[in-house]
Amino acid sequence: AAGVMTALEGRLQPERFGDLPSSLWWAVVLLTKLGQSDAVPLTIAGKCFAVIMMLVGIGFIALPVGIIGRAFYDEIRRRDFVVTFAMVARVPLFRDLDPASIAGLVALLRSRKLPAGSVVMRRGDAADAMYFITEGGVDVSLGGTTVSRLGAGDYFGEMALATPGPRSATVTTTVPTDVLVLDKGDFARLMQSRPELEDAIRATAAARKAEL
Repeated sequence: AAGVMTALEGRLQPERFGDLPSSLWWAVVLLTKLGQSDAVPLTIAGKCFAVIMMLVGIGFIALPVGIIGRAFYDEIRRRDFVVTFAMVARVPLFRDLDPASIAGLVALLRSRKLPAGSVVMRRGDAADAMYFITEGGVDVSLGGTTVSRLGAGDYFGEMALATPGPRSATVTTTVPTDVLVLDKGDFARLMQSRPELEDAIRATAAARKAEL
């Protein structure tokens, strides 16, 4: 860049572009976007070249920022996947599933943010999903009495995925809460595509229901 500007502008502006070191200052300032150079091209060719250098300078800054940003995003996604995978694997209903099947369940999860005091599910309602708590907490109540409190890493509503019937408890958030939702319809479609998983989960659900 400095060599080109010396050739294009050196004769018209010898004090600014008459030699390579002077032009080099202009090129560094323009390419790194660290400041505003007082050297302005006068020729049409010099101005066109300066525009090209401005665009290249933006690319020099944007490219590493994009690479670093993407790397952070990928790392966060990997971390979240590992955490979510562990949460799903802890559910008794899924204890006999292989890692590939659990990964398929993780892909079906949808994130929801709930304010404090939200009723996530109510006793007697149709069971349509299960929930994993990633942040916050909820109260589980029966007949208006709190029977348990769940926090980050806990789950609830899992029996809705494998057995028909209404909800048996009311769950209310105590603080702003983030949950991952596994919809019963999405779960059913996954089971239809893999009949062997459906048999295993039905058997586990029957044993779990007998325990409860």
